[in-house]
Amino acid sequence: MAHGEYFSGNLKEANLSTSDVQQVLRKNGIKSKTEVFAVIMETTGDMSVIKNNAVTPDWSLFDDIRDSELLIGSSKTANRRF
Repeated sequence: MAHGEYFSGNLKEANLSTSDVQQVLRKNGIKSKTEVFAVIMETTGDMSVIKNNAVTPDWSLFDDIRDSELLIGSSKTANRRF
């Protein structure tokens, strides 16, 4: 998940549903998908939830993530609007 949007192909490949991700979002205190910068499935099987905020991302933290170019591209485009 990135910028409030699910990556349905990745969910299917990981054998997860949107309900699985929603449960993780709730456990992390997320009230709206717009609060989400990314949800990342870690190699341990845990999901990391990264919230949107005013901090500019250190893109090197996302180098080893599948489809990271989608995350980076979406964010850079979104940042141009502000």
